[in-house]
Amino acid sequence: WTEAGSNVSHRCHADGCKVEVRPSMLMCLRHWRMVPKVLQDAIWHHYRVGQENDKRPTKEYMIVQKCAVLCVGIKEGVYDEKIAMVDLMEILPEDLIAKLKFGAPESKR
Repeated sequence: WTEAGSNVSHRCHADGCKVEVRPSMLMCLRHWRMVPKVLQDAIWHHYRVGQENDKRPTKEYMIVQKCAVLCVGIKEGVYDEKIAMVDLMEILPEDLIAKLKFGAPESKR
């Protein structure tokens, strides 16, 4: 997606994707649908209108967008799942980890 009067394009942030998207969008629709709903909600919660113009997203936005990219990469086999999970566990807030149900599965009785 290229803004009028600009030579700069904005592409989907999924690794290896070359689809152009609007600057306010993190990913193309195909990759966005791979992002867990709780992360989609967190991305929109931390998105600030205009951050794509002033290049000043919040720290929280950068954390959740990185998590979304890692999640898509795991699903597409771009990242080794165990290594990517360690990265996710280091950067995700605890409340989000719980919602995504990362970690050891609950025991069944």
